[in-house]
Amino acid sequence: MGRYLLALVCFLAVGLSSVQAAVTPYCCPHYWTLRGNRCYRFIGKAMDWHSAQGHCKGLDHKANLVSLNTAGEEDFILHMWAEKGSRYDRLWVGFNDLDWEGHYKWVGINKPLDYTNWLREQPNNYGHSQDCGAIHTISGYWNDETCTRKYAFICERPRPGA
Repeated sequence: MGRYLLALVCFLAVGLSSVQAAVTPYCCPHYWTLRGNRCYRFIGKAMDWHSAQGHCKGLDHKANLVSLNTAGEEDFILHMWAEKGSRYDRLWVGFNDLDWEGHYKWVGINKPLDYTNWLREQPNNYGHSQDCGAIHTISGYWNDETCTRKYAFICERPRPGA
């Protein structure tokens, strides 16, 4: 009987390993949240825009500051932000016009913004020094900010296997 029990335990262990191996590639890494084919990670430590982008890259070479391509994705990000309870009223997102003033593009993918949600009279490049993208977490509207300001942020990466 003991030999049959051992065989059953081994069979179940192998079976579970196969199931885990089949599921794992479609989940986000630990501390990341899945939405569609993307994984998101809240970082509550305030950093300047360039350090925040570097931090995302340090977490995963495929990660960047979050890009917001739809109103639904923006709502998801704002909900995640509220859930985490950050004390900051702004959050870095991954667009900038560092290469060419007024021509915003997403970091990492180097594509122009298709969806926008600018605060009224923004972007304005106030003081000729606002080149990095931030979102007002209370209103959800976007603003161009001085890249050296320090805000918390959300990183985004593709879902493994996507």
